[in-house]
Amino acid sequence: MKMIFKNRKLLTALLSAVLIMVTAGSVLVCCLRGYGEQLFSFSLRSGFSRETKDDDGTSTPEEPGGSGDLTGTDEPGDLPPAVPVTVNIPSEMHAVILSAGKDYLLSDGISSEALKKEIDAAVKKADSLMMNTAVIDLNYGDTVIYDSSYMPVYSSDVDILEYIIQSCRESNMYVYLKYDLKYLPDARGRLCEKEQIDSSDITLIDLNIKELCTEYAFD
Repeated sequence: MKMIFKNRKLLTALLSAVLIMVTAGSVLVCCLRGYGEQLFSFSLRSGFSRETKDDDGTSTPEEPGGSGDLTGTDEPGDLPPAVPVTVNIPSEMHAVILSAGKDYLLSDGISSEALKKEIDAAVKKADSLMMNTAVIDLNYGDTVIYDSSYMPVYSSDVDILEYIIQSCRESNMYVYLKYDLKYLPDARGRLCEKEQIDSSDITLIDLNIKELCTEYAFD
């Protein structure tokens, strides 16, 4: 031992060998750890797939959703088919909000022709201001301005929302809707703001929005 410490060359060689062994061991541990993480990640991505043996002895991977799989069932068609969603968006938006009682429908009891003129004037004013998008507020007082089977509708011979959309299209404007989820019919059938929403309200909102999206062609 004393000879080793006295011989500097031998001591240096031994220390270098120890350092190389420690470094190699560290690299090996890191590689094994990374490989284990890759295997775990692959297992997650593949839905914890397993292999089953066929009658001829060959191995067949079990697909996610098969027997014993935790992420699906054996029944086909559990998930509805994906429906593509398309949204028209201008490259540069210049928007104006059109609200009943402020931009049109300035008084109750207005005739259908007068109402159409007010809507046309509001849209033309927005167009003259270089607006390319109209955001339509759907509420008017305790009613809505569109046909609905679930909300109280403003009484008019004109389908107000449909006419606004038509007028905006004639001016080559994009059309979006402002839908306030907090406003729902009360016990007397009037639109009012609710402080709390329960499951029945969510069902009503869902049905109403589906009907709205089906009946009207907005962006």
